[in-house]
Amino acid sequence: MNAAEQQPPEADFTDVLARWNPEGWARVTAIADAAWEPRRIAVIGPHAAGKSALVTELTAHAPGLDLSGPAAQSGLALAVFDSAAPLTADDLRLLDEARVHDCRLVFALNKIDAHQDWAAVRERDATVLRDVLGRAPVIVPVSARLAAVGRALPDPDARARVLAASGIGELARVLTESLPDPVRARTQWRVERTVSAAEETADRIRDMTRALRDGDDVTVSRTHRARLIAGRDGGRAEASAALRSQVQLARVDVVHEVGAQVRALNTNARIRVDEAQPGELHEIPGYLDVAVAELTGRLDAWTRARIDQLARRVPDAGVDGLRGPGGDPPHVGPPPPRGRHTVENRLTVALGASAGVGLGRLAVSPLAMIPALDAATVPLTLVLGGGAAWWFTRSRTQLADRAQLRQWAAEALVEVKAQLEQRMVSALVEAEAVIAERIVRAAAARIAQVDREIEAVDAEIRRLGAQRPGRIASCRRDLAAVEEGLRILGAGISGVEGEPNHDAVRQ
Repeated sequence: MNAAEQQPPEADFTDVLARWNPEGWARVTAIADAAWEPRRIAVIGPHAAGKSALVTELTAHAPGLDLSGPAAQSGLALAVFDSAAPLTADDLRLLDEARVHDCRLVFALNKIDAHQDWAAVRERDATVLRDVLGRAPVIVPVSARLAAVGRALPDPDARARVLAASGIGELARVLTESLPDPVRARTQWRVERTVSAAEETADRIRDMTRALRDGDDVTVSRTHRARLIAGRDGGRAEASAALRSQVQLARVDVVHEVGAQVRALNTNARIRVDEAQPGELHEIPGYLDVAVAELTGRLDAWTRARIDQLARRVPDAGVDGLRGPGGDPPHVGPPPPRGRHTVENRLTVALGASAGVGLGRLAVSPLAMIPALDAATVPLTLVLGGGAAWWFTRSRTQLADRAQLRQWAAEALVEVKAQLEQRMVSALVEAEAVIAERIVRAAAARIAQVDREIEAVDAEIRRLGAQRPGRIASCRRDLAAVEEGLRILGAGISGVEGEPNHDAVRQ
């Protein structure tokens, strides 16, 4: 029985191949394409291998060779490699297209005239190709440059010697002998490609049957369902933990920043009190009130920036809509009124008067030696004593006023510090509440989405479980059709005269 007369036993054989192995079936149907020519030769190889020069010399030496087609439309492929170095992984990838389209392969090692160690490179390439192809390849050493030089020689004997040394004739002979018979090629190659595609299809059907029997399709869905359940809370726990830690860090930063700013203001206020003139001391409360308002503005801006930073570090927080501290800034009240006629003030007057009288008597003691001026020393002593008493009292009053202002400013700033801390922490608490609400809403939305996905996965698991027996039975029917087709096609190949090219199918 002729291979051309062999038909698969089942009418759905081709349908099974087309459904299970569309790329393999495309290779089979490509044989019937008029663009495919079994005696056409595709030339492949890296750019630096000298393919163009070799094609020119082959065409000149053997005009009957058709070296014009791509691998998809050719029955034979000439792989040209450089003798400068052994084959690389990139070079081997160039063979993939020819092997996919079941092209026979002939190998040429070009530029042997330029590299003395080409024989070692050839042996190395043969070893690599044997591992890749599963058979020992024939690699023809050739030099396109020597062929061009020899073809230009006028002496026939010299031309023949150079052409023989170039290997161009040997390569043309190998190519001619490797070309398939045009009459038998289409039928034989169609059958062999059909066998190759059918074997691939049978493997795929067996793998699918094994997966269905073992429940691999349901296992994938169950794994996906378990992963959905594990992440069902939508990251709410992680986001809430991140929010708590970030808020605690922000509180520490707020207390530290407020304390540092208030201490700096207190230092400036003390310097301002010490350097102020007696007439400028009444301006200190106003200055402190303005400074507290400015400090509040700076801390409000710093707190808003810190809240934004906190929100960016928490998932699903969002920055929009978060507010900083609000309301009026803290105010510094007026200092307490200065005490009058205290025991300390009376003691200061007494000490000042006593010291003044003593200094006055000391100052006028030289005048007491003059009898005429002795009567004048008494009023002069009283005047000097009164002046000294007034000066002591005035200086003591100024010192007391400065000390009172310093103490009042320190106590007022302590109260301001407490109000500012409460103001900033309240803003953090409000931001925490807003962010927590957003986290809850986002988690609820994700939970609802995950629940819908879980329901879809459960439905898919039920559907796969219900369809498994039918799918296994369908796979068995398809596999039986493919195996019967392989049996008949195998018998047809063995009945063809001559040796079929199984290497072309499997390389």
